[in-house]
Amino acid sequence: MRKILVLLSVMSLGAIGASSQTTPKESLLVLSKHDQTLAIVDPATLKVVAKMPVGADPHEVIATADGKTAYVSNYGGGGAGALHTLAVLDLVNQKALASIDLGALKGPHGLDFAGGKVWFTAEAAKAFGSVDPASEKVDFILGSGQNRTHMIYVTRDLTRIYTTNIQSGTLSIWEKVRPALPSGPPPAPGAPPPGQFPAEWSQSLVEVGAGSEGFDVTPDGKEIWTADSQDGTIAVVSVAEIGAEDRSERARGESAEVRTGWKTGVRFEFIWRGCSGVRCGFAERSKADSRGARRGGNRDAARWSTRVCCVHAGQLCSRD
Repeated sequence: MRKILVLLSVMSLGAIGASSQTTPKESLLVLSKHDQTLAIVDPATLKVVAKMPVGADPHEVIATADGKTAYVSNYGGGGAGALHTLAVLDLVNQKALASIDLGALKGPHGLDFAGGKVWFTAEAAKAFGSVDPASEKVDFILGSGQNRTHMIYVTRDLTRIYTTNIQSGTLSIWEKVRPALPSGPPPAPGAPPPGQFPAEWSQSLVEVGAGSEGFDVTPDGKEIWTADSQDGTIAVVSVAEIGAEDRSERARGESAEVRTGWKTGVRFEFIWRGCSGVRCGFAERSKADSRGARRGGNRDAARWSTRVCCVHAGQLCSRD
């Protein structure tokens, strides 16, 4: 099994195919928005092993569980110019394969791989779904009803799905719930009672910070931390336990807020847990650089920085 670490980047790493070698068993995938390429990097030497084209406006990348294939979302924004394809990369033979057309599910962005499926968000469609890698067809779609459904996380047991919704400033918690009402009309006299509806996806919404984008789930699955790009906060959401039969009686989740003092934070990932707090990564783009990039017509020219913070008892106790 190959171990793949994914890194999103705007850097240039040289020409495509400049140093093609065998893909290491442990690899680092580096996605360049500016060059529109995916690089395979040897983490031991930090040398580029191979580069492959990924198409227009690549934003996120995910690898399959066996590390043999990668998928990249071709975004194009969440508006009229939204794209609708996933680039497919053969990591073993180091070549680009035919893209997957998502049709009306435009603006694909966040990606995850769970249950043998590629999961994706579709901002312009206010939805998310999954693709079967074998058929390369969309086999599941669910509408969020939220503006700019951006990033997605699917639990390994497929019982919950989490998405952040930028413009709505919310976190969606989806879980399988079996309706209490029986299926079909009342039975005729003497007939057996109707069966139950199958479990279906039910959404709970938690209001987090403005511009909720990147997020991560704690290793124990009990909390979700979101990076809120428009107000410089991290929202900490306590995920409600499953167990109540009546959905209306379930806890909807509670959120707390940690102020970082940083603006435009867009990505978030837990690095490790220490004895005194939670260490987490928090990526941001400076506002001045963002404005300059917009004026120049190249948003990838903006400088990005990565911060590390330590949070203890709901308070920011250090930041690097």
